[in-house]
Amino acid sequence: MKKLCSLVLVAVLCVTAATGCSRSAGISPVTMVTELGTNAAGKTLTAYLVTWDIQRGTLVLSDTPLFHRSYYSDDWPRMLWSSGPPFTVLQRSVDQVQGGVKKHLLMLQPAASDTRVLAWPAKLALSMKAQESVSWYAWDKKVFMSAPVEMIISPYNYKTLDGKSVQITQYTTPVKMLAAMLPLGLNHITAIYGSGSLENGFVLVETGAIGGTSDSSDSLQLIRLTGGKATWLPCGDAPCGGVVSGAGPQFVRIGSRLYLLGGCRNKIAMIDTAAAKPVITYPTGINRTFSSLITKAGKDTVTGAPFSAAFEGSGTVLQLSLFNWTLNGTQTYALNEDGTILGYLEGDTSGRLWCMNASGRRLSSVSLPNVQYSSSPSPDLFAGW
Repeated sequence: MKKLCSLVLVAVLCVTAATGCSRSAGISPVTMVTELGTNAAGKTLTAYLVTWDIQRGTLVLSDTPLFHRSYYSDDWPRMLWSSGPPFTVLQRSVDQVQGGVKKHLLMLQPAASDTRVLAWPAKLALSMKAQESVSWYAWDKKVFMSAPVEMIISPYNYKTLDGKSVQITQYTTPVKMLAAMLPLGLNHITAIYGSGSLENGFVLVETGAIGGTSDSSDSLQLIRLTGGKATWLPCGDAPCGGVVSGAGPQFVRIGSRLYLLGGCRNKIAMIDTAAAKPVITYPTGINRTFSSLITKAGKDTVTGAPFSAAFEGSGTVLQLSLFNWTLNGTQTYALNEDGTILGYLEGDTSGRLWCMNASGRRLSSVSLPNVQYSSSPSPDLFAGW
């Protein structure tokens, strides 16, 4: 989720999936949720769906709201939603003392009859609150899943995690658990993404081996889940600095392809999770343009702060946003897989969001008064980072 500035340039990266967009095929429309209202404790935001048809150059704002979000402090957590159908959003809650009594307050109220609100099971909710698990939603079984955030040996001995397992939980009735035995020689493991169920899914983890140094790279491994069994598949070295270092990872899943931005934040990686031997790669066209955009973004001339990037997606589209210090606003460009700019959206100071073509000509706009946040769909409702 990103806070919108007075000047916002938004665009997308279009990538080719097995049934996605290409030079000859159509580009799927981009959907975003915008939340309008006053961003202050005790206030309520109202969420609407914005649909951007890149090929037609149109923007459409939904006539009716999707949900209302109330909160009771100045911290507004990231919303997780999927366009469905039906439109589905993850319920968030907060504990607050009112009149000397601790109350569990829900944040979301559906505003449309076809808006579906999901909530974590009670045990998973406690684990998420304690930051002990990562969680996602398995659409094939219509249940939540979880895996431990991290397993690590004591830094004061040289033992490994040999003989231990990662417990992957499926919150069916009754609850099902799968113990995936760890490969030999590991001294730490971090779960960084999950998708699907125990019958057909995966968990991507970052691992470190015994004998590694502080300068050595961790590795990525895919735990493939098939028919209630787990298979470990090595994917290669983790991106610069490790996926979970720095500002934390950001993911976009398009079909079986998982794109990720992590570590030193200067490369976008991709893993085809359905491949017989999944390997981490760095798409050339996307990263060439990404490097150029980083250069254009510049640095804060006062503090020297570098670029910051946000990575999201919608359908067959990747959304990449960078803050431009010269323009004092967020920029994101529309690219195909070769790095060609397709178009962008541009916000103005009057509260209108404009659809632009690649040449910068205005095509269509919607009015978004008092917009506070904008977010893109999460196909797996993944939470944990």
